[in-house]
Amino acid sequence: MSSLRFSLLILGLLQAVSLISPSQSLTCTSQKFTNNKLYEHCADLSQLSSYLHWTYDSSTSSLSVAFVAAPAKADGWISWAINPTATGMAGSQALVAFKDSNGSMTVRTYNISSYSSIVPSNLSFAVTEMAADSSGGMMRIFAKVTLPKKGATTVNQVWQVGPSLTNGVLDKHEFQPANLNSKGTLDLLKGESTAGTGGGSRTKKKNIHGILNAVSWGIMFPIGVIIARYLRTFPSADPAWFYLHAFCQVSAYAIGVAGWGTGLKLGSESKGVQYTGHRNIGIALFCLATVQSLTCTSQKFTNNKLYEHCADLSQLSSYLHWTYDSSTSSLSVAFVAAPAKADGWISWAINPTATGMAGSQALVAFKDSNGAMTVRTYNISSYSSIVPSNLSFAVTEMAADSSGGMMRIFAKVTLPKKGATTVNQVWQVGPSLTNGVLDKHEFQPANLNSKGTLDLLKGESTAGTGGGSRTKKKNIHGILNAVSWGIMFPIGVIIARYLRTFPSADPAWFYLHAFCQVSAYAIGVAGWGTGLKLGSESKGVQYTGHRNIGIALFCLATVQVFALLLRPRKDHKFRFYWNIYHHSIGYAILILGILNVFKGLSILGPEKKWKSAYIVVISVLGAIALLLEAITWVVVLLRKSSKSTKPYDGYNNGQDRQRPLAS
Repeated sequence: MSSLRFSLLILGLLQAVSLISPSQSLTCTSQKFTNNKLYEHCADLSQLSSYLHWTYDSSTSSLSVAFVAAPAKADGWISWAINPTATGMAGSQALVAFKDSNGSMTVRTYNISSYSSIVPSNLSFAVTEMAADSSGGMMRIFAKVTLPKKGATTVNQVWQVGPSLTNGVLDKHEFQPANLNSKGTLDLLKGESTAGTGGGSRTKKKNIHGILNAVSWGIMFPIGVIIARYLRTFPSADPAWFYLHAFCQVSAYAIGVAGWGTGLKLGSESKGVQYTGHRNIGIALFCLATVQSLTCTSQKFTNNKLYEHCADLSQLSSYLHWTYDSSTSSLSVAFVAAPAKADGWISWAINPTATGMAGSQALVAFKDSNGAMTVRTYNISSYSSIVPSNLSFAVTEMAADSSGGMMRIFAKVTLPKKGATTVNQVWQVGPSLTNGVLDKHEFQPANLNSKGTLDLLKGESTAGTGGGSRTKKKNIHGILNAVSWGIMFPIGVIIARYLRTFPSADPAWFYLHAFCQVSAYAIGVAGWGTGLKLGSESKGVQYTGHRNIGIALFCLATVQVFALLLRPRKDHKFRFYWNIYHHSIGYAILILGILNVFKGLSILGPEKKWKSAYIVVISVLGAIALLLEAITWVVVLLRKSSKSTKPYDGYNNGQDRQRPLAS
């Protein structure tokens, strides 16, 4: 299982890296024009990184527009059109901007009655004040059009970008999904642009696909691996490490499957467009992660044997299936585990007299010298001599098999005590055999704690380590709160502050932000509950500062969660005040959460490396935030300081006169 987990980690990181692509943080609201023209509305169009600004004059049914886009290549062209009769390019009345032979920006009008002949021509409605300019890799078209239908409040718009011109004739644009879907409806009064494909633009789907997979395979899965790899070393962290590990991996799997689904959808919409390596890694990830999410309920056996109960055992990634026959006091079992190494062994035992290995009656499976799976019985009366021997009770129907890195033991045993409904069980995995003799297993906490009680009637397996120690409760309390307030909540804040800058990440950023914060709240409440329990058991022992900050965190976080229910619409007059309230409480939780984690570490007094590890984690998150903050400010300042050439009027419905605009 560890090798599978490592493979998943590597593939996940490769997949996350392959998803990284540059994005523009430019939005229509940040754009300004050299002619100082202002417009009532603007929209970030769904395709081709394009933007439209407009002012609608209902008294004259006229529309003043500014269309902004980057041509497919530096010497290419851009186009914006109204289609009075349909939703596509055919029939559209287009304004096209490009650089003429002198390098000056110009605008032409094209009545695209068919695809066979695309040449400059008059439009079916009046257009004036045409002009165009170019700077910073972007071209802009300015115009005022009289709408083809008087009093209309919506129009069908089409836009496009092309690579070049040949002898003054527009060369064909690409036929990628972004080009084919660059159309929609413009609501002139509401100030909204709706994608013609129903809002599910390909660019947005790509970004959602990328974000989901980066968060799942590239972030959450590695965090889960780190938790399982290192926290499990400490007995006092059991079972908290397992639940945190399972939470991270199951969440990563769920988010990853959603991302995988969007990938399948994108693939089905991209006939002839393939990213073979990315796709194949994605398929491998899904298959491996599905196997990794294996539980006893999903396991099937080649002999088609069925059992009444099953349990995921608490240690060594092991599973037990059983059927209890009370009339004969017999137990049919199937034990499933991965050996420590490929040529190792696995063992399951009942101990009639104690709870540990000494005195246990064991079934051990391994590969013999011929490579065939075999089962032996071992009466482990002492550690000094572990050799095959008869058990103290009858055992029949023994068998074993191996596949997919897992070994399985099948057997039917007669219980040592007639009528017993609980038994002490012990299980183990080992690395190898030497001359047919079992080599010692490891003595890690997982190996030493692989024991417990099996309730044959209730179908429950209870870990034998008890788990009620005060130190363990403290560690569980600390881990839960460090993960929630100290890690997940800051990640959620970073997502909200920076991902929302990109229009194409909407609404994915919001769902990821909400997922992180709600998950942090749920885990934090669990940690808060363990803190209350610890406090009630510690009469006379008080950590006033830590307790008060914890109470404040719980109250503020509860109010913050309810903010989701109270959130007004973006255009509501109270949205400004809601933003102040939401952001203020969010940053307060962020600061108090990190502060309280350090207070908790001081109280708990763990090994220095744990405090150092948290400092590293929070420092990395802080560095990421600072880097993103700096990038954001640089982009804003560059935008403000960029200089543009003055726009020029283009050709007015074919009239060959070009003049500079008045300053």
